Amino acid sequence: MAELAKIYEKEGNIIAAEAQMVSALQLARNNGLKEQVRDISEKLADLYARHADYKKALEYQRLYQVYQDSLVNRANIEKTEQLKNQYELEKKETQINFLNQVNKNQRIITYGSGGGAALLLILAFFLYRNYKRAQKANHNLEIQKKEIEKREEEKALLLKELNHRVKNNLQMVSSLLSLQSHQLKDHPAAEAIKAGRYRVEAMSLIHQKLYQKDHHTQIQLKDYVEELVRNLMYSSGQKAELIFTLEDTAVDINIAIPIALIVNELVTNAFKYAYENIERPMLEINLYKKDGLLNLFIKDNGKGIVAKHDP
Repeated sequence: MAELAKIYEKEGNIIAAEAQMVSALQLARNNGLKEQVRDISEKLADLYARHADYKKALEYQRLYQVYQDSLVNRANIEKTEQLKNQYELEKKETQINFLNQVNKNQRIITYGSGGGAALLLILAFFLYRNYKRAQKANHNLEIQKKEIEKREEEKALLLKELNHRVKNNLQMVSSLLSLQSHQLKDHPAAEAIKAGRYRVEAMSLIHQKLYQKDHHTQIQLKDYVEELVRNLMYSSGQKAELIFTLEDTAVDINIAIPIALIVNELVTNAFKYAYENIERPMLEINLYKKDGLLNLFIKDNGKGIVAKHDP
C-alpha cells in the first residue's frame, strides 16, 4: 500500500497517495509492527513536506521519532540481555570445565600415587595449566562484565533522554493549551481546554521525576502526589489547608499515570466547586498500600452536592 502511494504521487494524485499511506500506517499500528510504523511515518512526513503541509509533516515526523527512539532503545536492551546470557553461560562452562579437570587430576593422584615424583610433576603441570586457563577465563569474564555495565549505563542514558523528550513535548502541549485558553477567555470551551492542560501537566510531571532522579520506570508516589496537588492549588488560585497522609511507595509508570489523572480530576473538581463560602478550606489526601492494593482517599470539607428538587 505504501509503494502504491508512491505511484499515485508520481501520477499527481496526492489525495489517493495520502489515503493509501494513512491506511498502511493504520494497518501497521493495528498489527503492532513498530518498524513499519516508523518507516511509513517518515514517508508521510516527507509526503506532506513536499506538498507544503508542514503541520502534518511535523506531526508524522514526531511519530517517526517516537518509534525510532523506541526501536533503538529495544535493540540496546536486547544486546544487553544477550551479553548477560553469554556471560552467565561462559561462566558456568568455565566452572564445569574447571571442576571436571580437578576431578580428573584427583583420579590421577588416587591411581598413580606410586608413580612418585614424575606423577607429581605431571599433576603440577595440569594444575598450572588449569590455573592459567582459569585466569584467562576470569579476565574474559571481567571484560564482558565491564561491557555489560557499559550497556546498562547506555540504556539508562537512553531512557533518561527519552523521558526528558517526552516531558518537553508534554510541556509544549501544555503551553499551547494555555495560550489557547487565554484566547478563548469566557468561551465555554476555555474550561475544557484548561482541564486538558492540567491532565497534560500531571503526566509531564511524571516524566520530569523519572529523568531528574534517575528512576527509569518507578515513581515515588509520596513526593509526586504532594507536588501535583500543590501545583493544582497554585494554578487554580484557590487556597486550602493540605493534609497529606501518604505512604512512601514506588510504582511503575503504567500505574502512576492513571493515579495522576484520578488525583488531578478529584482535586481540580474540589478547588473549582467545593469551597464557596467555606471559611477554612481543607483538603485531605490519604494513600497507602494494603494486601497488595493501593488505596487512595481524597476528602474536602466543602458544601457537597446539593440535591435539586422540583418546585
